[in-house]
Amino acid sequence: MFNIIAGLRRSFRAFRTEEIAQPVTVIPAHELQDAIRDLANVVDNIGYGEVWTALSCTEVHALSRVLLIAGHADSAAHVIACHAEGDDILSPEDIAANPNWVDGFDMHSDMSYYANERGDYDKVSAMAREYVTTSL
Repeated sequence: MFNIIAGLRRSFRAFRTEEIAQPVTVIPAHELQDAIRDLANVVDNIGYGEVWTALSCTEVHALSRVLLIAGHADSAAHVIACHAEGDDILSPEDIAANPNWVDGFDMHSDMSYYANERGDYDKVSAMAREYVTTSL
């Protein structure tokens, strides 16, 4: 019995000190670019009042940044604009009282106002394009 326990201890010590090789999957750049282009095409066909309003600002920003970095600024702006429809319309006082909110949340509120109160989606799209190019 002692030999079995001693053997297990030696095996465990060896296991702890060895690096366990993790397989690395290398994706060719062109395949990643193709996948993001496909994602941008899907994103562009999801309109206002659909899935974007159910996502958090953080989730939308992350997706928009990926699209922007991959060269799909219009798709990134589309996501931001469509998401803004579900944002609350906040006063400047609300925003000033909550400094922990992400930068640009007041822009989301402004876009939400134009989407919900005015139905001016052209204005929302223009604001989203400006937001993507200056704040993401």
